[in-house]
Amino acid sequence: MSLPESALPEQDGRQTVPLLQVQDLWVSLDTAHGRTDALRGVNLSLQRGQTLGLIGESGCGKSMTALALMGLLPAGARWRGRMMFDGQDLGSFSEAQWCGLRGRQIAMVFQEPMTALNPLHTIGAQIAEPMRLHLGHGAAQARAEALRLLQRVQLPQAAQRLDAYPHQLSGGQRQRVLIAIALACKPRLLVADEPTTALDVTVQREVLQLIRQLVAEEGMGLLLISHDLGVMAHTVQQLRVMYAGRVVEAGPTAEVFARLAHPYTRGLLAARPLLGRRRDAPRQPLATIAGRVPQLHEMPPGCSFAPRCSRAQAACSAALPPLSPVEPVGPAGPLEQVGQEGQRGGQVGPHVGRDVGQHAGRNVGRDVGQHAGRNAGRDVGRVSVGHEEHQAQHHEVACFFAHRSQPTPQPQPQPQPHPPAPQTAPALAQPHRS
Repeated sequence: MSLPESALPEQDGRQTVPLLQVQDLWVSLDTAHGRTDALRGVNLSLQRGQTLGLIGESGCGKSMTALALMGLLPAGARWRGRMMFDGQDLGSFSEAQWCGLRGRQIAMVFQEPMTALNPLHTIGAQIAEPMRLHLGHGAAQARAEALRLLQRVQLPQAAQRLDAYPHQLSGGQRQRVLIAIALACKPRLLVADEPTTALDVTVQREVLQLIRQLVAEEGMGLLLISHDLGVMAHTVQQLRVMYAGRVVEAGPTAEVFARLAHPYTRGLLAARPLLGRRRDAPRQPLATIAGRVPQLHEMPPGCSFAPRCSRAQAACSAALPPLSPVEPVGPAGPLEQVGQEGQRGGQVGPHVGRDVGQHAGRNVGRDVGQHAGRNAGRDVGRVSVGHEEHQAQHHEVACFFAHRSQPTPQPQPQPQPHPPAPQTAPALAQPHRS
């Protein structure tokens, strides 16, 4: 699902181009089983200052989507489709143009800091590098700015750490260094692939607040990849649920959590552990999604989630379900009930409730209301009352039997993945290079 390709009107009637527009993105890789598709028709759209989240299990294509946007696909990868950044067609970029874009206009916080950082260079040198290359800073100015960035991401003993090497830092400290590098040139689009993986809960919140603050102050767009539903709930405005290289549910975060229209989305939410349970409460086994994400060469016909779905029917394996509109949630319906249930939730787990419940809806809120606190319901009620109409406009789901506002379409012949256009990714440099 994506917003219309045509430009969007501003308040004064002028037209503005989306900051990021991805249409029908396919990526294929060379594997031991031949060339297989890792991404299959991904569509994204992101406005300036907007936040968008990608969520799903490992192997669903989230990081591959981010690498495609950065021009850092594995060597030999081929892609087709359309990627537009601020009106520029990224498909026509040379490697020199990509180098001018990465770090300056688009920056990425990588998931594995130990492999993203260069072990032969000091922390200070690696933070200063993009500022010297893109902003023309001298050595002294870049070092001073590097120190300020380390202090902003709250790295202990920041002045001493400037001359340290990556192996001398802990995992959490290295992750903060990566965030500092990504923010060095104040990019227009920040791609954050699990940016708080190695951080404790307190620092995680501080880093997320910092990222949100910079997005708001600089008008940056944020593409956030995470497995943490709570992080997504209170960080991003739009959400895309990915499975097996496809977007299976898309829409405003509050609306997606409110409806949980796709069985996979419901499964992800049900599988999270519940905090704040009373000791005398009956213990229940953690819910799981049966099976695993299929390997690239094992994609089943029709819906890729059908072999794991308890609601699968014959039509699910016969054709690929398209994204179709979901019926909106009414302004005085389930979302208001969430607020009431959240207030009755008691005093257990207020922070958990705030994180998940802030943008949640009927099913999420009921669960949060039982195991979280009054803040959850208050936040959900506040979010839902004023924005129902806007949130419901672009909520879509790729499932034949999800509840929709339109009649269920008849299964169409499954499109064959035609060979990608001959756009081959070059060999990669170090990811931290700008």
